[in-house]
Amino acid sequence: GDLQPVDAPFELEMAEIGAITGAAADGTPPDPWIGYVIDAKYHLDRRLGQGGMGVVYAGTHLELGRRVAIKLLHSRIDDAQVLARFRKEEQMTGGLDHPNIVKLHDFGRLADGQMYIVLEYLEGEDLADMLTREVQLPLALAVKIILQVCGAVQEAHDHQIIHRDLKPENIFLRRGRECRSDWVTVLDFGIARVM
Repeated sequence: GDLQPVDAPFELEMAEIGAITGAAADGTPPDPWIGYVIDAKYHLDRRLGQGGMGVVYAGTHLELGRRVAIKLLHSRIDDAQVLARFRKEEQMTGGLDHPNIVKLHDFGRLADGQMYIVLEYLEGEDLADMLTREVQLPLALAVKIILQVCGAVQEAHDHQIIHRDLKPENIFLRRGRECRSDWVTVLDFGIARVM
């Protein structure tokens, strides 16, 4: 089938090793997907987060050695409308090419019908986390973030796409790129629509 447990043939950072082995500190059992290979090319390294539609994992493209993020749709979701929304996110994100929009690398469906999207792996934090820590942003920083978000939104609009879910959680600030034009990345086109 599509999934095979493997011994990771690559080095992992210590934090990742901790995330892979054993239960979480709160007693949550280990994630059964961690350590699996999807479609013979993507190793699931660790869980990054979970939303209403699925779980996002840090992964590795085995042949390229490239870090990726893999969004795996919840297997319990079989609603045709939700599946169509997930598929729409694949199509809309895949058609956009802008330094401030998350890059789609691949997508597919497992043998059991479960869908996944492979996106570029980003390091940093979302704007919501920053705003929790920094209640009031300096004006220059806020303007820089807004201008980069506007660039992403303009690219989407040029392709007749309206994001419809711009919020701090979907605005990602990439670590180490604060002085670059690709510091801000807009995520999650799942409820976007075509104009």
